[in-house]
Amino acid sequence: MVAIIGAGISGLSLAYYLEKRNIPYKLIEASNEVGGLIDSTQIDNYLLETGPNSILCDAFLLDFLKTLGLEKDFIYPNSGSNNRYIYKNGKYR
Repeated sequence: MVAIIGAGISGLSLAYYLEKRNIPYKLIEASNEVGGLIDSTQIDNYLLETGPNSILCDAFLLDFLKTLGLEKDFIYPNSGSNNRYIYKNGKYR
C-alpha cells in the first residue's frame, strides 16, 4: 500500500493515477478539505482565488485536465499576460 501525505494538487494527482491502476493507497490530509493551498472564496460580488492561480500546461497536463472533465472551467489569459513576474525581496523576478 502507498501512503500519500497531503491532499493538495500533487497528492490528489497521485491518488488519481494509483486509482486508475488499481494500486491500493491511503490518502492522509490534516485539514477537513482537500486542495491544499488552492481555494476560492466569494466575498460580496468578488471571487478571491488563493494559492496557485495559473499553470503552464504541456500536452500531458492538458490531456489530464480534460480527462477529469475540467476543460469547461478553463479561463485563458489574454496575450498581455504572457510576461509574468514574481515580486520577491523588493524586485520583480
